[in-house]
Amino acid sequence: MNVLNVEELLNLPWDQGKASDGEVRSLIASRVRLLFKSKPFPQASTVLENQVKQWTHATMGDTSIAVRTLGVFCLCSVAEHLTLNDYPVGFIDNFLKSAEEFSADDNVLVRAGALEMVFYLTKNIRNVMKSGHALTVVDLVFKCVSQHDPLLTALSQKVFSILQERVRGEPSLVDADGLMAVLARVDTEGGTSSQSLSLEWCELLCSLSLSVSLDSLLGLTTVILHYPREDTQWWDSLRFCRQASLQRTADGAPIQIVRYILDVVATMDHLEVCRFCLEWAADALSLCDSSSIGATLDSLQSSVLALDRLWGDEACVSAALGIQDMLMQKMAAQPYTLNADTLCCGLEQRGRSYAGCKMALRWLTFFAPQYTLDGFEAFLFQLALADDMEVVCAAVDLLCVLSSGTLRQTFTSLLLHFRGENREAFLSRLPFFLVRWQLIVLSHSAGKGATQLMTDVSGAILALGATPLARRVVWTLGVTLFTSPEFDSGRARLLQLGTDFSIVFSAWCCSATSAVGLCLYTKRFALAYTLVSFVSSQEVSIQTLVELDVLLATLCVSGIHIDSLHASLQ
Repeated sequence: MNVLNVEELLNLPWDQGKASDGEVRSLIASRVRLLFKSKPFPQASTVLENQVKQWTHATMGDTSIAVRTLGVFCLCSVAEHLTLNDYPVGFIDNFLKSAEEFSADDNVLVRAGALEMVFYLTKNIRNVMKSGHALTVVDLVFKCVSQHDPLLTALSQKVFSILQERVRGEPSLVDADGLMAVLARVDTEGGTSSQSLSLEWCELLCSLSLSVSLDSLLGLTTVILHYPREDTQWWDSLRFCRQASLQRTADGAPIQIVRYILDVVATMDHLEVCRFCLEWAADALSLCDSSSIGATLDSLQSSVLALDRLWGDEACVSAALGIQDMLMQKMAAQPYTLNADTLCCGLEQRGRSYAGCKMALRWLTFFAPQYTLDGFEAFLFQLALADDMEVVCAAVDLLCVLSSGTLRQTFTSLLLHFRGENREAFLSRLPFFLVRWQLIVLSHSAGKGATQLMTDVSGAILALGATPLARRVVWTLGVTLFTSPEFDSGRARLLQLGTDFSIVFSAWCCSATSAVGLCLYTKRFALAYTLVSFVSSQEVSIQTLVELDVLLATLCVSGIHIDSLHASLQ
């Protein structure tokens, strides 16, 4: 017995417009009820299963939209009147297969009918979930939603509402990993509507704390991060992903998390989310062992440097520097490999991104003892004149490492490099260089010791010889020496008139006014008088007079009594 054979189906008055949708459905519904009254279950379901196959094959290939629409309405009517909770798996398989075929139809009404079939199946047959068909349903619905039709979107929301209610009641019904695979595809292929529904599923999975693999968990994170929102539910979902991922500590999971997060942040523009993710990466990095870090060190440092577009945000910079510090700490006592040439090239490409330069310089300073960075010094000399003082100091620190850790050699190289520039560039950049030079010296006074620093600087100046650059450098440093608290200990050593004084005095003789100031400060008044007499017997330039005036004011501030010097100048 057939509920409604194909010939009878096609001969219904639908095609001639003589019957309404409701009348057709009513007719089919009455036949379905008759079937279940006349045959016991599951025999009735077997007959109905065959009927579903027959209707699908009879209508799917028909060129008439009316016939295809009628076919899907017939199936919808059957699904709507299914009243038993459980049906054979084969029956559900065939029904869903029919729905999938209709969901690919060109006509929106046919596709809508396919979604309506799925809705009734999901609502009326409880073992749709238990039979493992939930993912098939979710996949089918997302394919329909991606077609950007309001009717399809509304029907999809109805289906998902039923499915999500079932999952909340019995979370074990859903294969979380399989669902994440579906959501990941939707994230890349779907439109706005499907992506919004995808995010709803992500939030549901997070709220249920379902057990998923790390790959699925990171896929879930990707979906969530692509649609940043400000509501509490969205942030709770992201926090769940962070917390759940940090519980994975086996088989290199932490380093996988770090690499994933750094790659994701490199493409994000939402600063608050970037800060959150960088903290997440730092937490995961703290769980990593040195061996797993060493195997991926090149890619990790490249990923950190790629964050330079975030350097305008202080919190992001701080978090990134924290990650870098942790990497260095973990690798300090471990063998590692690093592509230093690639890092140097990447640093040069960053140009005036000073935060990125600073981070790259920290990397190079840390790794430099194990590598020869031939030809890289010239670029470091350029950075030593950068606008950012931290970059300047970092460049000088690296130059010190490359020159076996001696500041004297580094300062000498820096001064000789600057003197080697063409005259026009030299004159235009000299004031700027002198300020930078003063700051470089001050920044290193604490670490090296003021006395050692003075002798190192003096040795570098001696290498220049009696040149205009040496005279200006000495004059600039003279003011620093006499007034800066960082040089208190150095000034005390100078007063002892030992070898330190001899070294400094030898270098500072290239500037008469600076040499006079040094003699006065150390109370070598006779030597100071001799120098002043020599200067006064020469043709005195306006520049010299200005320097003397500044020198007197500086020494007065330092508490030096210079009445005798005034008398000699008269």
